[in-house]
Amino acid sequence: MPEATELPAPLHGTNVRNEYTLVSPSERKWIIRYSNQVMARARGAQITNTDAACGPVRAFTKWMKDMKHQDWIFVLAGLAALAGLFVFFKPSTAPPPTPPLAASTAAQAPAATVPTPRVFELVIADGKLQSGPRLIQLPQGETVALKVTSDRNDELHVHGYDLHAQLRAHTPATLSFKADRSGRFEYERHKAQVELGVLEVQPR
Repeated sequence: MPEATELPAPLHGTNVRNEYTLVSPSERKWIIRYSNQVMARARGAQITNTDAACGPVRAFTKWMKDMKHQDWIFVLAGLAALAGLFVFFKPSTAPPPTPPLAASTAAQAPAATVPTPRVFELVIADGKLQSGPRLIQLPQGETVALKVTSDRNDELHVHGYDLHAQLRAHTPATLSFKADRSGRFEYERHKAQVELGVLEVQPR
């Protein structure tokens, strides 16, 4: 066994201690090699701890650098799939349907029809009634139209309703009105004061 020698207390800057203070040269070499290995591991651990202490930013940057092109394709495809699922399952926000406006306002309620008047044609010649009824009868509330043709200029007048129509020679003129007053009323040539006939409105 080689001669034992005294081992210095600190080895290469360490505080490694052994219960034996006297070692052989071969043992000293082994201890020195072991101490160097321990120091190297300690330095590596210190570097690793320093990297970890820099926070997630450095770790994320390193992870991005290590990502391969194919890995990026998978990441982007996953993000696109998530976006599609979000759109598909997103609750609909369509506005509620607008109720029809009372069946389109009762199908645009038909306009009140104008009643067709009863037409009576009167022809005046030589100042007298030559054609047409002398007695016109109709129920109260009905619309009547007197279509008059005269051989001279004059004026048609209906008493009771106090209605007038200007007559031009040989030009038909029409006097329309609603017979809303019951009774017997004369119609005449107003200027000549000549009676032509009678309008009789029967009460409802």
